[in-house]
Amino acid sequence: MGRDEPRRRITALIDGLNQTRGSALVIFGEPGIGKTALLEYAGHAAKHCTLLRATGLESESELPFVALGDALRPLLPRIAKLPAPQAEALRTALVLDAGERPAALFTICMATLTLLTDTAEERPVVLLVDDVQWLDPASAVVFSFVSRRLANDPVAVLFTLRDGPASPLDTRGLDRLQLSGLDAEHTGRLVEQLCGWAVPPAIASRLWRATGGNPLAIREVTARLDKSQLRGLRPLPDPLPLGPDLVQAFTDHLQPMPMSTRTALLVLALATPPELPVLLGALERLGLPLTALDPAEEAGLIVTEGQHVRFFHPVIRSAVEMAATGTARRRAYYALIGASEGDTALSYRAAAATGPDERLAGELEAAAQRMRDRSGLATAARVMHRAAELGTNPERRTPRLLQAATDALNAGYLDEATAWLDEARAATTDPCTLADIDMLRGRALAIRATPDLAQRVLTSAAQAVEATDPGRAAHLLCEATLPIFTEGRILVAEETSRRAVRLATVAADPRVLNRAKVVLAQAHVLGGNVAAARSVLAAATSVLSPVEDALVQSMVGICHCWLEEYDQARRILDGVIDSAQHNGRLGVLAPALNYRSEIARCTGNWAQAYADAEQALRLARESWSPMALSLSAVLLARLDAARGQAALVTERLGQAAKNSGPQGMGGLRIWEGGVRGLLHLAIGAPEQAIGTLEPIRKFARQHGLGNPNIVLWEPDLVEAYWRAGRPGEAAERLAELDASAKATGLPTPQAVAQRCHGMLAGRSEMDSHFAAAAALHLSAPNPFEQARTALCHGEALRRHRHPASARPLLHEALATFNRLGALPFARRAAAELAAAGGQPVDTIREESPLRQLTPQELQVATAVARGLSNPEVAATLFISRKTVEAHLSSVYRKLELSSRTQLVRYLVRVETDMA
Repeated sequence: MGRDEPRRRITALIDGLNQTRGSALVIFGEPGIGKTALLEYAGHAAKHCTLLRATGLESESELPFVALGDALRPLLPRIAKLPAPQAEALRTALVLDAGERPAALFTICMATLTLLTDTAEERPVVLLVDDVQWLDPASAVVFSFVSRRLANDPVAVLFTLRDGPASPLDTRGLDRLQLSGLDAEHTGRLVEQLCGWAVPPAIASRLWRATGGNPLAIREVTARLDKSQLRGLRPLPDPLPLGPDLVQAFTDHLQPMPMSTRTALLVLALATPPELPVLLGALERLGLPLTALDPAEEAGLIVTEGQHVRFFHPVIRSAVEMAATGTARRRAYYALIGASEGDTALSYRAAAATGPDERLAGELEAAAQRMRDRSGLATAARVMHRAAELGTNPERRTPRLLQAATDALNAGYLDEATAWLDEARAATTDPCTLADIDMLRGRALAIRATPDLAQRVLTSAAQAVEATDPGRAAHLLCEATLPIFTEGRILVAEETSRRAVRLATVAADPRVLNRAKVVLAQAHVLGGNVAAARSVLAAATSVLSPVEDALVQSMVGICHCWLEEYDQARRILDGVIDSAQHNGRLGVLAPALNYRSEIARCTGNWAQAYADAEQALRLARESWSPMALSLSAVLLARLDAARGQAALVTERLGQAAKNSGPQGMGGLRIWEGGVRGLLHLAIGAPEQAIGTLEPIRKFARQHGLGNPNIVLWEPDLVEAYWRAGRPGEAAERLAELDASAKATGLPTPQAVAQRCHGMLAGRSEMDSHFAAAAALHLSAPNPFEQARTALCHGEALRRHRHPASARPLLHEALATFNRLGALPFARRAAAELAAAGGQPVDTIREESPLRQLTPQELQVATAVARGLSNPEVAATLFISRKTVEAHLSSVYRKLELSSRTQLVRYLVRVETDMA
């Protein structure tokens, strides 16, 4: 798993035997990295060969030729066919005969080579030698001799050799393969394979970082974690619980080290960060020189890079910590405390503490606030939790745990947040505090894609405090509407939000009342009651903060998008995104980017829509936010569907379904169905579109989704019936679309309804419908839908033998589809244009300049165009400065630009063209 390149090399080596081309390969790597697994792969690949094996054993390393005997055991009957001197020498070496005289080592080497090459004349030979570092030296000499003399014989030899210790095998001149750890993706797959269930990406990512992708480390650690930890319900221990096999593998390197070196390594393991001045100061306090680390550096256990010293592999750090006694750890911490200052020294004091200390807990609480002020939410969460552990004041324990969970949730660390909420619940019986705990618990459940459970937790908590604290109950009900929306139950969401408004009014709390009005407005928007939504939004958004009320502000932004108030929507979401980026709130950032992607899609900036949704997808993976991840995948799939990329649509929707939880998310089904319907229509499969969209129609009608703008599937269903030759059913569905479009009064739903009327109308009436559609489009420009209207009008005119009138419309549609990359629609427009006597089909343009950019390249380009420096772009997009520089160079090359000024002008020109 995750070894494509090593497997390719091994396969090539074995395939080369068929051309009588022998060779040898030495696979290097640390303990547990998967060297033996690759040998097993080689053995499987060499089934058509004579397979020989040997393994070095430390306990047998003093027995001469023992490994050679293991390797040649299947060939022992063939020894008799060797030349007599060689046969005698080899039989003597392998203790098969007493021998009349000592066997010459060179003769033994030649005998082995002859035996292997003679055997290979019948069929190729593959020799696999594992753990070369423990071979007996005599066997190692023979193997080395043979390995250099195989160029013209179908014999392959593969060795595995552990990094670090001196090797008895002379590997000079042999092909080498250095094996590193698995990447993050394959670490996650291995963990899932070991567990038998899908592990949250955040857990897999942390295991990868902690183990360096070492497969043995991953197996050992996974076996020692319980299900709740692997499912992300409880935090992972630090250090990770390495198994005895892996600890022993790495502590083998430590045992020969002087005690002073092991003490220095422990200081290094506990130092955060391991800067040279701090390390030097701590060692001085222990009476040790910096040279105490020299043996470890010579052994390859540590690496010095400027002012930083690090372990060669993260598992070595864990092994060092686990091997240390409690007393040794405390001595090391005290030394680090003396060599540090400020919050760093405070963190060492907290780590060294062995019992309750309220004073220290108070200092940690203050430090957590400083970190929170500096946007270090993840660190603040852990510091606050440590304060709760050390504190002796029972009245402060629950608030500290609650704050720690809040910080963790806002930073995207759901497993810690959930575990600490459980601790807080066990520490209190106060109804209001329990309600606050359930508030965060419900939010975490919603993010984890269990909306039904989240809604039940939140509404139950609201009911428990409704009589005594109506404001808190209203807040809980506001939170409950979010998972209800996710399930697509608009009528229930409207009822719940109305109840929240009533309770907030009773409580006379302006902030809670405004939140309640916003969620009620969203219910109105989704239900199609546009006038009521606008009225409520106008009264509700005046006191909202882009920081404290970021999620609510995001909802306001997407509401304005669905009301086709795009400038206002973009302004609100830009503010939320800027704030979330500045404060490191990934849990807020991903949904806001998704919503901004929708604005860009509607307004025809599909490159930006793709970039925002891709970034949201990446952030949702990193923070393990299944709901945001699923929405990102669906938004990207919608763009892919319009571009006719069926395989990518299937992949995206599969990804969305995988992350939607065991019960799925009802609201997401509407989006998914709309995507599939658009794809089927794009590729000319109207009957399939009907089969996909009809269940969506029923779900939407049942649950009160009355705004066609949310997922513009209704005109697609009408068009699908019409293109399938079923005009009667098309007219029935158009009547429903007419009703909902007129009820909302929004331009785009009314425009697409008029387009559908034009498709179904006769020659005398169609022009008036298409003209009405074009006029309505001007009120709220949506380039893709405008182009579809022009295409349908052009098609109708050509069909009624008015090609001259059709050509301008088809030219317009083709130009827009080309710019958007909507190739199936561009092809249809080009074909119609050709049929109407216009330009030929080859006017379709497969690539626009911006579409050459990857989503992250476009993000970088856009940020630079906003005037941000490279470090600022890096901070904004959560990538390294070097990555920014690399992306920017690629942007310049692809767009044929040479400066930031040219880039700004280019993007301004593109925006002007789109407008």
